[in-house]
Amino acid sequence: MKAVSLAEEERILDSGDPVFEGDTVTTGENARMQILLLDQTVFTIGPSSRIRLDEFSYDPSTHEGKLNADILKGVYRFISGMIAHQKPEHMTVDLPVGTIGIRGTLVAGQSDGERSLVVLLGPDAGEGGERGRIFVSNIVDGESVGVEISEKGFGTVIEGADLAPIPPFRISDADLYPIMNALNYSPSGVSGEPGTGSPSSTFDPADMAQTFTLMSQMQEYGYKAAQGGMPTLPQSVTVPSVMVGRGEDGDSGD
Repeated sequence: MKAVSLAEEERILDSGDPVFEGDTVTTGENARMQILLLDQTVFTIGPSSRIRLDEFSYDPSTHEGKLNADILKGVYRFISGMIAHQKPEHMTVDLPVGTIGIRGTLVAGQSDGERSLVVLLGPDAGEGGERGRIFVSNIVDGESVGVEISEKGFGTVIEGADLAPIPPFRISDADLYPIMNALNYSPSGVSGEPGTGSPSSTFDPADMAQTFTLMSQMQEYGYKAAQGGMPTLPQSVTVPSVMVGRGEDGDSGD
């Protein structure tokens, strides 16, 4: 795994290493990476994937900020954090062609060239909050054209430049399997290659529980940072995790 700065300086990333605004992060053929932001947003990217953190600012005392990430290639999953909860319009995720607008949700997908699949994974309205929603759009003839997805398990596809996202449709387990398997997370009812019944990388509740534990620790870090304290950052023991910051000192800035 490596990060390349805006100044085109390249460095190898290990678990717990910081990445900074403007960094492009790339995984190898057999790697995945989890990026934990101070506002509790979590990005996971699969093998041979690339993401750029175009903009990140966050005030832990008010939970306000702005976040824009660019999925350049590969498989991804993200859980939106406090920025999207406070002001959904302040978080966007760009695709090679098109954009995802987020309102408190969990999203997965894959981008290959100019073609992107985007899937809403949750939450449902009954899972402890407002129903998750995404708005996937693209520029067509100079105008933004998009579709809203509010049903868990539904998604859309952008086929390329100057093409509107197709109407939302339910994503089958067979279609979702390659993405979730690459992220070491299989949807309910999927185990191994579709139709084979063979064991493979499946969703581990302990893995997701640790993610949310780390998110809670990040929230505590934010509170203490707002009060002038700087505790040790939480480290992941199962997957590489990095902390997003604004400068060589790792401070998130404003």
